[in-house]
Amino acid sequence: MPKQANIVVKAPDNSDVTFTALSGSAGDRVPAIYRNDSDGTLPLGMRPTFRIATQDNGPKTARRLTVDGVWPTVYTDTQTGQKGVLARIPLHLELTLPTNADAYSVGFYSSILLALCASTAVKDSAVAGYAPTSA
Repeated sequence: MPKQANIVVKAPDNSDVTFTALSGSAGDRVPAIYRNDSDGTLPLGMRPTFRIATQDNGPKTARRLTVDGVWPTVYTDTQTGQKGVLARIPLHLELTLPTNADAYSVGFYSSILLALCASTAVKDSAVAGYAPTSA
């Protein structure tokens, strides 16, 4: 089983973004929880969060990996100086990992699928709000 540690990713401006490991999973359906605390002045409910959970599927023929994240877009009220949440950008990803296939194949091909999620095509679609169109 993987051990929980902080997660560091690159932002579009090439800066590091760290999600601090808060609590590890205690078993099926209990997520490992991470939070981005780069702006320590924000209340906890306004900070980005990331969760990873696993469990068996219904017939127990696969493990289901669920990833959920949310990044609040925060503003400061110019009148009061108080911060508020303008909107939230949610992420939900689910990957089903068959237990009847060899571990190498499941790991290899699921890694490719997850890498596709980080591809330029997906990132550009997120920025534009539209899927890629044909040339």
